[in-house]
Amino acid sequence: VQLVGTLNAAVWLGGAVFFTFIAGPAFFDPTLEAVLPKPEDGVAARFLIG
Repeated sequence: VQLVGTLNAAVWLGGAVFFTFIAGPAFFDPTLEAVLPKPEDGVAARFLIG
């Protein structure tokens, strides 16, 4: 049970770090502005989060 709890915490922490520092800011990168203009980049990021 302790191993499962530790693995669960590691997966959640890894997911939170990934979405906070990699996936989230990628939508607001200036190079993506041609594909996703300003209002749509926030909508796309919101769909990614759920």
